[in-house]
Amino acid sequence: MKTLLIALALFAGAAHAETLIPLQKPADVHSARGVVCDGAGFNVDDTLSGSCYTVAASVCSGRGCVPLMTYSVYATLWALDGSVVADVFCGTHRYHYPAVDSWVYAPGFTPATCYMPPAAAGAAKAIGIYWYYTVATSADGTREAVTGQAGQFIGVF
Repeated sequence: MKTLLIALALFAGAAHAETLIPLQKPADVHSARGVVCDGAGFNVDDTLSGSCYTVAASVCSGRGCVPLMTYSVYATLWALDGSVVADVFCGTHRYHYPAVDSWVYAPGFTPATCYMPPAAAGAAKAIGIYWYYTVATSADGTREAVTGQAGQFIGVF
């Protein structure tokens, strides 16, 4: 009984979205290691902008070896139904500790328009049985871009 009361207390204040819409991965972006996508902000035309990336690691052997990590980054735009409206390769991010990270941007892109999805820093909320972080909220407050252990979604409230 005590466990049931604790569970009810935890979820009593939890946000409940009418719908959680998963963000689709761009069909032309492939990687054996998978594709990671995150929405970053809603636009005036009710689209969600963000980015997707793939990662490749160099061969590395020996004690203490740190592989070179190469991320291919794509500027991505989603419709409110989670479908990809557009995606375009925008740059390459290279990480090889202890060296400084480096970026090579495709023509027409800058750090403001081509970036890795930021670490979630928004408010944490429970939706169903999972915890999510709010990344962005639409101007009218009815939609949020959320990210969490179950993936990246548009929440319609």
